[in-house]
Amino acid sequence: TQAIDIEDFVPLNDIDPMLFDRPYYLVPQKNGEKGYFLLRDALERSKQVAVGKIVIRTKQHLCALIAREKYIVCMLLR
Repeated sequence: TQAIDIEDFVPLNDIDPMLFDRPYYLVPQKNGEKGYFLLRDALERSKQVAVGKIVIRTKQHLCALIAREKYIVCMLLR
C-alpha cells in the first residue's frame, strides 16, 4: 500500500535514538498536499512524533514520522 497507518502521537524524547534504523523523506502525492502539510505543521507545533505502521515492498515496519523543516521524515524503527 502507499499509506501509513498512524497509531499514536508521542514526544520525540520518549523514543530511544537507538531504535532509529533508516530515514525516508516523504513527499505528498498529487491531491494529497493539504493533508501532508496539515500533518507536518501539527507535528511541528506540538513537538510530537507520529508513530505508525508502513509497508515497504512486502514487509510491514514500525515507523516514526518527524517534522523536519519543509518535510516529514519517516524513520523506520527496529
